Amino acid sequence: MKRSRLILLSFILIMPLFLSAISTSIFYDKKLFGGENHLRIYLCDKSGNGDLSSIDLSKQDYVFFAYEPENDWELKEKDLKGKLNEIELIQSGHRISQDYLNPIIIDEKLQKVVAAYNKSEFEFHLPINFKLGDIFSAKISLSEELWPDYEVYKNHLYNSMAHFKEEEYLASFEQLEKFYLNPIPFLEHFSFYQDVVLQLQSSVKAWIASEKMDYELLNFDLTQDLQQEKLNELIELKNEIIDTEQSFSSYFNTLSENDEIEIIQDFSDLKQTVINSLDKHNSTLEREKLNFLASSNYYEYKFKFYIDLICDLLIWKDTIEIFEDPDSLTITKLSLFPDQKAELELLGWNEEFSLLIKLLNENVSKENYYFGPEIIENLNSQIDLEPKPYAGIFSAFDHLAGKEYDQFAARLNEAFIKCSEQKMLLDLENWYLSYLCTVRSVEPAILDLYQTAKGLEDTGQFEEAKLQYEIAVKTYHDFAPPWFSLGRLYYKDGEAYKAEIYFEKAIELMPEYLAPRIFKINFLINRNEYQQSLTEINSVLREMPYWFFYYLKAKSLYELKKYDDALQVMVEYCLKLNKYDIEAYFLLGDIYLALGHRNKAIESYMEAGKLDPENKKYVEKMNNIPK
Repeated sequence: MKRSRLILLSFILIMPLFLSAISTSIFYDKKLFGGENHLRIYLCDKSGNGDLSSIDLSKQDYVFFAYEPENDWELKEKDLKGKLNEIELIQSGHRISQDYLNPIIIDEKLQKVVAAYNKSEFEFHLPINFKLGDIFSAKISLSEELWPDYEVYKNHLYNSMAHFKEEEYLASFEQLEKFYLNPIPFLEHFSFYQDVVLQLQSSVKAWIASEKMDYELLNFDLTQDLQQEKLNELIELKNEIIDTEQSFSSYFNTLSENDEIEIIQDFSDLKQTVINSLDKHNSTLEREKLNFLASSNYYEYKFKFYIDLICDLLIWKDTIEIFEDPDSLTITKLSLFPDQKAELELLGWNEEFSLLIKLLNENVSKENYYFGPEIIENLNSQIDLEPKPYAGIFSAFDHLAGKEYDQFAARLNEAFIKCSEQKMLLDLENWYLSYLCTVRSVEPAILDLYQTAKGLEDTGQFEEAKLQYEIAVKTYHDFAPPWFSLGRLYYKDGEAYKAEIYFEKAIELMPEYLAPRIFKINFLINRNEYQQSLTEINSVLREMPYWFFYYLKAKSLYELKKYDDALQVMVEYCLKLNKYDIEAYFLLGDIYLALGHRNKAIESYMEAGKLDPENKKYVEKMNNIPK
């Protein structure tokens, strides 16, 4: 790709022009014996030298004119304090007075006097004359070659043209910056000024046309084959356009004519076209990353790891609320999963995973789903391989993103059946409770009160939280979650039997409420009250035939030494619903050992080892198998 080089060296230097003195004449006084005395007035330097250039003139603080007698007469010292002080310079009707007089004495004779006029009052492009009393001199004009910085400006134009010839359009433009950045007042009166105007326009137009051609070639290549290397070139082109905009902006501010303003529009169109194209190609390239989720499988570790971590981020929920807009997946939640976060960093997958999260969030805002049909279809095709109910959960949240709340709840209930982790069950239930609050239009006030209490509990302010929960159950007695939360706090305080009363109340208000049932069953198991836990589990299974409760049933039967019944539950229910839970194989191995089936016990433990070879419990189980 060809780029304009910023060459700021001058190709051509115009040598300073020294012009013969520009002069006029004015009547001074009458001769003693008839005739007239005239003064010759000419442009000069401080010493009265009439041969000077524009460079000399630009260095002077004043504009100097010499007063020199014409023909055969002499100035006297008295003239310095007399009539010479009365001479004025006239320019466009404006009078400019002398600032001071500098006598030039040669061979003890006053040869001439140099008058200094304030340069700031002088306009070099306008004709001037001089006035003494009622007498005016003939008007004279200063050649533009004597105007300050003439050579400098002319050089910039010639150098710009040289750059343009070399197709270095930006350098050509930058040679002319002096013409519109803090220009001198008479700049437009240079004879070559219109050439500058045209050269500026030509440089900018040619640069735009050159960049547009580069863009079209790049865009064609990217359309044919989307490669990161070409995309980087497009990024470079975009950055070059934005950088150049800073150079052009001051020039654009000087334009006013319609044909000139078209240049601004052409530049703006080019910039926006490149930005839009870059966004489009970037988006296409990024979205190809999502194809990984739509095409890979659970045999690939990265796919399994990503799906599991996305699921964790998706379902994590520590409160109950009314649905509004779908929640964004937040990468900052990774801090809640330190092991997975550390593994992302170890494997160098941070950037790619963050991009996937960004793309899934874009799906929500643009398509009203997180994953879309292709990813869901891929997950559904691998249901027999999934260790957790990912397909059902992801499908549920696609419905949630589309605000299809009933379909969301239906798919969530399907996911409950296969769920083997207590935390996942409770997280999903918070989503289900939020669904119920939404469709039943629960008063926001009770949810605010509940969330306040939950926040206090989460920060360890248990007594304050307990007080808020008590207010909630008294104010909104038919809302189940505060009853359960109170029971949970009493359980933490060691008041298990009091806690059980609150659990029962929560279940009475909401029979499908999982959290109090799980808490109650675990409470019984932890107290080795396995017959009571079995009774409670059987009651729950009649309404909620979930893997998790079947597992707890098998565990209770095992503890009651009802090994055949425990084996039947494991084989006919747990393994059929989910055959990828490591704890299930540990329990199955223990049951086989209790039944005296050593080889089958080893097989079960080995299945657990296949799921997680580094698991310490697996190693212990294998080491403790009776010989």
